[in-house]
Amino acid sequence: MKSADMIVSVKRGETWAIDFEVFANDGITPFVVLSELENPYLKITVKSNKYERDGQYEKTWWLDLAKTYEIEPNGNLSVIPLPRFAQTEVIEVPLLDNQFDANTIINFFANMGQVTPPLTDVVWMGIQSNDDIIFAYTVDGITFEPYQFRIVKGFQHEDTAEWVEQSYLYDITIVTGTEVEEFIINTLLQYMQFNEMPIGTEDKLEAIKPFDRKEYYKLKKIWETGEPLMPGWKAKQIILEPTEIKVGGTL
Repeated sequence: MKSADMIVSVKRGETWAIDFEVFANDGITPFVVLSELENPYLKITVKSNKYERDGQYEKTWWLDLAKTYEIEPNGNLSVIPLPRFAQTEVIEVPLLDNQFDANTIINFFANMGQVTPPLTDVVWMGIQSNDDIIFAYTVDGITFEPYQFRIVKGFQHEDTAEWVEQSYLYDITIVTGTEVEEFIINTLLQYMQFNEMPIGTEDKLEAIKPFDRKEYYKLKKIWETGEPLMPGWKAKQIILEPTEIKVGGTL
């Protein structure tokens, strides 16, 4: 796989991955996901750039924004919960010995006669003595962790083997809505108590069937698509406009 900016060149059947950090419009501060968003997902869609006789290829992958990735000291990627915040503005504050410090932040706002924003609601920005810019967040108001918004999505041989030698377009959007599993549970709660509820999703669907066969068939069809959100989800933020994937011959 080769990439020039976000334009990608791959071979048919090649295994490759999207892996990049997302920044705000200023190109410096990291993108921040609002805590008020309902069940946010990244929707990654690949579609053919032209129509064929048998229709246009289009496939979507969904990434749960409840998790993200960080680089471990050994260079490996690990999955961690994605922090979300009450505001998207990143706030610059002074550092103590090149590190974020709660008391230093509080005193900074006090000296300006301002109330300190809740420390856990914000992504903080600081400039170290060597002029490096760092970003961090805190979940307890004491310990600060590095912050970035990073997208990692792998495409397997089975995915790219479906492509032919032509150009495709891929785009990435943050979408929100009601999760399918949540909707199935709420539907079933109309007919039984929570402590009586089956464990598996398929069993939950079967439990709906005797009460409402029409709803059962509708929800079963939705569930079988593999999409995590109910129809009617809303697009909240475009992360990547349609961008070219150039597909070459088979490996």
